[in-house]
Amino acid sequence: MMNSIAQLARYSYSYEREAIGVGIAIIVIVIFLIIAAILAQIFLGLAVYHDAKSKGNSNAGMWGVLTGVFGWIPAIIYLCIRNSASQRFIQCTTCGFAIPASAPGCPNCNHANPFAQQFFGPFVEQSKKRAKGFLIAAICCYAALILLIISIIVVVAVFASNYYYYY
Repeated sequence: MMNSIAQLARYSYSYEREAIGVGIAIIVIVIFLIIAAILAQIFLGLAVYHDAKSKGNSNAGMWGVLTGVFGWIPAIIYLCIRNSASQRFIQCTTCGFAIPASAPGCPNCNHANPFAQQFFGPFVEQSKKRAKGFLIAAICCYAALILLIISIIVVVAVFASNYYYYY
């Protein structure tokens, strides 16, 4: 009788120590999960901002903030409408001929297009590179989120299997 009570006390103590360890592990994983989620949102918002800036979108800041706060839904909406500014047609200021907004000049009268500056230049290429870098960082953060969620499931499953083993 005494032997079984001692064994039960030993297993109970072992279980409590293991439960504390698992609890700490889950708390640490959740902290990293929150940090990765916040960084993913920030990187996605910055990627959309720089992409909108490189496309000549006048509302680049709005799209960046919306994507950073609300996530993928504004990013998907932005992806649907992002090329509309460069494909929009305007009238030539000299002859009135319809030309794309991103065209450097009018094909009819060879007059320079003053609105095309926002689609060309060194800052456009720099914004494209930054957008790509931030998008890669956001994808890495989302991959880390998936791995952290899987690690929480594994930690809980291992702990649950050890719990049933003792009793």
